Amino acid sequence: MVAPGSDGAARNGDPRAVAAGGGDSWVPVAGCGRRGGGGGAGRGRRLEAVAVAGRDHSAQVVARVRARRWGGPAKVVRRRVRVVRRGRRRAGGGGEGVGAEGGGGALGLVGLFNGRMVRVGLVGAGPWARRVHGPGLVAHPRVEFVGVWARRPEGAVGLGRVFGDFGELLSEVDAVAFAVPPGVQGGLAERAVRRGKHVFLEKPVASDVPGAERLAGVVGDSGVVSLVNLVRRFAPETIEWLGDLHRLGGWAGGNARWLSGALLGGDYSGSAWRQEGGALADVGPHVFDLLDAALGTVVEVRGAHFVEPDLWNVVLGHDTGATSTATLSMRLPMRPTITEVSVYGEHGYREVVGRATDPSDSFAIAMDRFVELIERNQPGHDLDVRRGLHLARIVDAVWKAG
Repeated sequence: MVAPGSDGAARNGDPRAVAAGGGDSWVPVAGCGRRGGGGGAGRGRRLEAVAVAGRDHSAQVVARVRARRWGGPAKVVRRRVRVVRRGRRRAGGGGEGVGAEGGGGALGLVGLFNGRMVRVGLVGAGPWARRVHGPGLVAHPRVEFVGVWARRPEGAVGLGRVFGDFGELLSEVDAVAFAVPPGVQGGLAERAVRRGKHVFLEKPVASDVPGAERLAGVVGDSGVVSLVNLVRRFAPETIEWLGDLHRLGGWAGGNARWLSGALLGGDYSGSAWRQEGGALADVGPHVFDLLDAALGTVVEVRGAHFVEPDLWNVVLGHDTGATSTATLSMRLPMRPTITEVSVYGEHGYREVVGRATDPSDSFAIAMDRFVELIERNQPGHDLDVRRGLHLARIVDAVWKAG
């Protein structure tokens, strides 16, 4: 048995507080009533769109996700987006728009950072940066996207203003969003933090445990905000699932499977660090984070077995006494990717299957949290760099056990 080590990372109680940053009330989105009649008797389900009071952009994302998830027609999705945007423009007001039913006013801006939007720069220009980070930063209503720095400047063309020097980018931003390999992110993030910049990190936060420890130490000493982009944790279906688990309690164990052929071909198959680290390095942090959030802090790796070319079977022990298993691979010939996380215990069986929320939508919600933490000068969060360090220790323990 290999213990992953302890870093004092905060355990999540209510997962809604984890994703939303704490203290939020969940209310129906105004206007999300029943679907119109033509075309399906008995199909007038309520679109259970929910929003976090005071969180305008999240409301837009969640409304869109809910409508898509339950088969709402395109016009319903567009309507939800328009309603939410009206609420954003009417910040601080009441009446028409989002928040009118919640009793807390419209879902407007929480506040501005030093009287303006938060200036964010992007580091990285690979497929993930182009698909998620770049468009997400440009679209975010409380972010001023300053530009991008990449190790290959020609690769950043089309993402926005391209900086030729990382230090130059740092001189013009309040925060940096990273979309680079872990071996690159760790050192650059340390430089950013030492310059007083807030950091939005990818997982793994560094290439090894010592690197993650250094970064966590620098962040802790500086007092800047950090947040790790664990996209599944910001997905509405995951928040709902974890909320159900924590409300009921009494879970004895769980299982997780993340199986794909992503390293056999496609956008990410050319990633050197993913090819080297395989599923354990890339999707391991996601899986271990979900099992940890569902069943309690992972305190030991009870067993790990690796089979070529890239198949891991892992047994984890949690501080609650629960045991979980995880099966991971990114080199199996299957489409689409299989993602399943389940728990079982006194209240039966609960699972969250698939990825109903697009990563771009999860990114938008995560960026909401990041901006709010900056605006409030609130550096602590359950998914900050300490969470990244905790997950790095679990991954390291699995590697050593296997």
